[in-house]
This record gives sequence, C-alpha cells and structure tokens, in this order.
Amino acid sequence: LNTVLPPLNDLRTLGKIRSIKTIYLFRQGKEKEAFDQAVRTVRFGQMIKDSQGSLIQYLVGSAVKNLGLNSLRMIISKTSLSPETLKIYIQKLEEFKNNEEGLVKAFKVEYVTMMNSKEKIIDPILTGKATSEEREKIKENLGEDFGILETRLGGFNFYYKPNQTKRFHMEQTLAQVNNVKLDCGDIKQLDFKYMSLGDSGLGLIKLTFTENAVGKVLFDTVAASFHNLVY
Repeated sequence: LNTVLPPLNDLRTLGKIRSIKTIYLFRQGKEKEAFDQAVRTVRFGQMIKDSQGSLIQYLVGSAVKNLGLNSLRMIISKTSLSPETLKIYIQKLEEFKNNEEGLVKAFKVEYVTMMNSKEKIIDPILTGKATSEEREKIKENLGEDFGILETRLGGFNFYYKPNQTKRFHMEQTLAQVNNVKLDCGDIKQLDFKYMSLGDSGLGLIKLTFTENAVGKVLFDTVAASFHNLVY
C-alpha cells in the first residue's frame, strides 16, 4: 500500500539512450569510448539489480544490463581494438556476473510488501475486525471493491483464514529463493487451480465449500503473476 517506487521507466529509457550512444560513438570511430559507454551501461543495470528493491526493479535492472551487453555484441565483431585491449574489457565484465543475492532480496521485499498490504487492508475487512477509522482509510483505497468484500465476505472465517494464507505466501517465497539456484528446467511448475474456479458455475460451487477459499484464490493470483513474470 502506497509503496514508493523509483521512476523505473526513466531508468530503462536512460539505459536505451546509453546503448544508442554506444553505437553512435562506435560509428564515429571512437571505439574505445564506445566500449567504455557499453560497460557503464552494464554497470548501471547491475547497480539497479543489486539495489535491494522490488522484483519489478530487479527486472528493470536486468533489462538495462542486457541493453549494455547487446550493444557490446553489436560492436565487438566489428572493432579494430587489439586483443589485449579487449581482454581488459572482458576482465571488467567479470565483476558483473549474475548476482543471485539481488533476486533473493527482491523476492523478500515482495513478500514483506504483500504481507503489509494483507495485514492492513485484507485481514481487517475479511475478518470483520476493522475499526471505524480503519474502515474509512481502507474504503478510500479500495473504492467500490470495499463494499463487495465487506458485505459478502466480511466476518466469514470459513472463507478466509489469515494465518493459513500468510503461510502459503511464506512457503512460496522460500520456494522462490531456493529456485534462484536452479536451472529453469529443474523448477517445479505450479498448479494455480483455485484462481480459475470462479470462471465456471461448477467452479463457484466448489469454492463455496472450500475452506479459506478467498485466501487460496488470493495466493494463486499473486503467485501466478510472480511465476509468469520471472519464469
């Protein structure tokens, strides 16, 4: 809720501008300056990835870093720089290898942010324990959705269990952290079966008799978005 994010589009645009500048310098015959510019772009992307921000911020950093690497690929086959000089740039790039810790921290940030929103907005409404002041603040943020949640589900403990839902997200975060060290082919594909049950009449009937149905649908929705974004 009210999470302040850096201007991510601006960061990516800046990466594109730097990449274009690399090609421009190279075509002007300033090959060393072009390589320096490309390495600075890679470093810039790595700094964004390692900034301990959100998952989106990490992915923007990866995109910026790839812009720098792609510009290097474009000029390295056409350069007249000596092999000795190119070795120096290769050594510089060694310090920008993929850093698993950056992605691990991004997953942890997303978990903390999600739990903060859950405990401040979702839990008070669905457990029917929101104070009058909390109700007004939550209503300002949710608008029409507030009435739907409070009227239809508020206080029905069978359909929403806060602690069990929190455990789902915690276990998923731990799995994501462990997946960082695995190859994509070794990562277990998840089955988001509750997310689509509301699309059919039979599915809605099943949800009606499912304990913590709201928590399970919420978890599936969030987990599926992260899974598709990363993998």
